[in-house]
Amino acid sequence: MENFWNLWVDHGTATLGQNLAPDNGFGVTGMTHDASGYIYQTGERSGTTVAWRFENAYCNALADSAIAGNGQIVYWEHQSPTRGSAVSGGPVELDALLHSMTRTGTDAGVVVLMPAGNCNRNLDSGDFAEWQGWGDSGAIIVGAGSATPQHERLFWLPPWPQFCGGTGTQASSYGQRVGPQGWGEGVVVSGFGDLIEVDDDIHRRYTAAFAGTSSATPMVAGAALLTQQRAISLGLTPLSSREMREFLQRTGIPQGGTTTGNIGAFVDLEAAITQVADADLSIVTTTQGTMITTTVTNHGPRTADHVDVTII
Repeated sequence: MENFWNLWVDHGTATLGQNLAPDNGFGVTGMTHDASGYIYQTGERSGTTVAWRFENAYCNALADSAIAGNGQIVYWEHQSPTRGSAVSGGPVELDALLHSMTRTGTDAGVVVLMPAGNCNRNLDSGDFAEWQGWGDSGAIIVGAGSATPQHERLFWLPPWPQFCGGTGTQASSYGQRVGPQGWGEGVVVSGFGDLIEVDDDIHRRYTAAFAGTSSATPMVAGAALLTQQRAISLGLTPLSSREMREFLQRTGIPQGGTTTGNIGAFVDLEAAITQVADADLSIVTTTQGTMITTTVTNHGPRTADHVDVTII
């Protein structure tokens, strides 16, 4: 029990550190270190047990973010709970109530991110037919890719098989709804202490091996937050969760390598920052007999005004 609880303390420290670790001259500096962050505790320790309160924490996070105004970012550090079945080890929205809450939050303008999970689940398979039938919640479901130019889906040795029902390969879960992706290996961040621990201080220890969809999700969340900040600084309407998902996918670096299973494009922050104010038009003209059809499509994220199309 003690080791399990300590694992989650360090896990939370690492996920927060990727974005919110301050620029204080030592340790690590988060991607969005000047942002304001709020913690909604999903579990509490009572003696030798852990009481989970996913729903309360998530409801409060979504409600507070919606009240704060469009474009706020909420991200999970959990995968779906393990119950020894094929439906564990995926995104938390495999739970019907959490899916409904996610949909409500994204419809209210909140950008929601969650890990795809580390249990090698094929989210397009029949095991997840019920979840598929609920429709698109609007969430960004983040896959874990390699920290190499190939950005391929990652597999790991199973150090914590209990998180995947006790058996099976640990790897980034995958499917059509997954993406974009972030690094799932080799992330240097606060917590754990396998890299260094200064003066035996729990608050000054660091790891060089944070991994999985746990490290990938805050990386993509940081990219989303910086993209949103750029949009707002230009006087533009913040991107919705669905718009952010599609935009980061479209401007990202395509998944490569030989490992099958879609986890989406790797976020390209420079491309996102420079293109967030742009429309992206494609024009396709087809003919059938005497019928000429011209289709103008805006791939976003911004409105294109005064578009003139001349057919010669």
